[in-house]
Amino acid sequence: MFFKIIFISLWSTCLLAETQTGCVEMPKINSEIELLKEITVKTKEQELINFATINKDKVIQNFIEPTKKTCSSVSYKFPDIKAKPNDSVYFHVPVDLRDRGVRFMILGHRQIPGPGNVAGEYDTNPGLTSVQIHSKDSWNYWGGPSSGKNGAKFAEIGNSAEIENLYDWDHYGHINLSSNETSMDQLLPDAVKITSVGTDDVIWSELTLKVNPPKEVEKQEVIYSEGTKFTPDNHDQKYILSGGQNFQGKFPGAKVISSGKSISIPIKPGMKISSIDIACGDSHSDGQKNSDGGWGKQGWAKLSIGIKKSNGSINWMMNRDNVPPEGVLMTSPVNCEEKTEENSEIVIKSEDDTTYVMGVHIGYSN
Repeated sequence: MFFKIIFISLWSTCLLAETQTGCVEMPKINSEIELLKEITVKTKEQELINFATINKDKVIQNFIEPTKKTCSSVSYKFPDIKAKPNDSVYFHVPVDLRDRGVRFMILGHRQIPGPGNVAGEYDTNPGLTSVQIHSKDSWNYWGGPSSGKNGAKFAEIGNSAEIENLYDWDHYGHINLSSNETSMDQLLPDAVKITSVGTDDVIWSELTLKVNPPKEVEKQEVIYSEGTKFTPDNHDQKYILSGGQNFQGKFPGAKVISSGKSISIPIKPGMKISSIDIACGDSHSDGQKNSDGGWGKQGWAKLSIGIKKSNGSINWMMNRDNVPPEGVLMTSPVNCEEKTEENSEIVIKSEDDTTYVMGVHIGYSN
């Protein structure tokens, strides 16, 4: 796969189209509802340009073609983009992912080290990134823990990107950018944007959107921490975790995967995998309060998930996703129509720190 970058300027009266040498006049759109009705007849590029025009955003780049796509996710990885305060970048969402609710957003960003920008010191001039999803004529941001306005995440100072995992949107909900109202309704994404909302520049390098997987007809579960449930009897809850902050940062009974180690779980042959959910956390089980006021020293674990075939080869579906202090990570195969082979197994690998796995849920589809 490859990605295509379209450079645009919203401060001029016209835009350079990629395949033309002249200017293309911007269409007049009265509302985003009107725009959405016309999506089927517009190019992918024009759709993002229209979104940006409506919001009067200072867009420095549009990304159209992803570097990777699965049946439940789309990823864009690109050379570093330096964004000044109020700059935005827009990302296209493939049509086949738009009718399924958002589960995760993953962002790669950082600040450049230098005078006044020293890692580990208090940052009085912070670089912040807000990740926003367009759904049903509105922009929305994650309802989970944030560092600034519009759900912004603080970009750590360093020479490599910090990978932020905005996980469990169906658990934390989302906040409408215009009304400031919180909702637990599903977000059906048709575009994503990231905006620099701090006072310092930020560097962006990747973005991944994960949506709910295809409907499962059969499941396979392995529960290590007693009481952990992926589908609780109380439908007001998305899941129940028997570990983490409610257990003083500890994970009773969890499968412990040290950095560089992995575990394997046999899977059923001749089945189509819809998704794999891992209930996990990386808070250190030291019983001490951390700098954020929670239990346990903060962890830095990254988790990878793959399918190991009988010949020993591993098809990695998730590569080094940030492990939350406690939560559920999800991944899906590139091709949800492919059937599992005999003697295949799921491989779960932890890197950079210890991961505590409370349970594993494997969904199979028709």
